[in-house]
Amino acid sequence: MFKFADNCTEALLLSREAFFGLYDNYNKLEDEAHILEDTLAQAKFEKKLAVGKAEQEKNKRVVWKRIAIGEGILIVGAITGVVTGAWIPVAAVVVVTEMAIILNKQAPKISAKNLLFKP
Repeated sequence: MFKFADNCTEALLLSREAFFGLYDNYNKLEDEAHILEDTLAQAKFEKKLAVGKAEQEKNKRVVWKRIAIGEGILIVGAITGVVTGAWIPVAAVVVVTEMAIILNKQAPKISAKNLLFKP
């Protein structure tokens, strides 16, 4: 690890050798730091893309949930209208609920608890 010299010239050469060894180590560390910076930048970019795709999928899921609930309301309204014969009140309720689903910006939350009890 340590080298000792008998004279000044040898000590100068040893110190020069140690300096260049440290300089080489510094260059290797600096190169590794640049590689890690590039890797981090790439990871951040990929994360941003993944978050964007996740947001798109979430929006698609919300749209499909609204479509499914809307179709369910139409089917239940049609069945209720056929069974009871009260087409005008049933159509009014269906139109109002469909408009509420279309105009609401949040995803509808459907569960057995919400259907049976007031939230």
